[in-house]
Amino acid sequence: MSHGNLGRRSPHTAPSEQATRDDIIWAAGIFEGEGYCYSPGRVSERAEVSQKGTWLVTKLCSLFGGKVDGPVRDNMYNWRVTGARARGFLQSVYGLLSPRRQKQIRKTLAIAEFSEQTVGVPTESETKQFVSQTLADKSICLGV
Repeated sequence: MSHGNLGRRSPHTAPSEQATRDDIIWAAGIFEGEGYCYSPGRVSERAEVSQKGTWLVTKLCSLFGGKVDGPVRDNMYNWRVTGARARGFLQSVYGLLSPRRQKQIRKTLAIAEFSEQTVGVPTESETKQFVSQTLADKSICLGV
């Protein structure tokens, strides 16, 4: 299966720390409760976490790359990671998340994978197969 253009990883959105196993477990818990992901049409996949204050979103940014925006209303800050970095983050936390959040990730990744095809919306089994193959692909790894 061809994944097409997997995107590039811009140096200005690179992580400044190497995420450990414990960091990934911690980030999965944060993402489960406070995060969301989506693929806005033909634009790259996105994963985001919003939080009051900067410590948590700055830590996510240092571990997984991306950028922090804010403050916006009520002192809210937003960590956002897109494209190849978003896919790497989502793949890293996928197995640690609830079925509801895993479904959101499958939908996000599948929309990006199948949006250029004219065959229509993928079936649930096609989506699961795509996610399984993507997660098994060792050439797509976080922070490299």
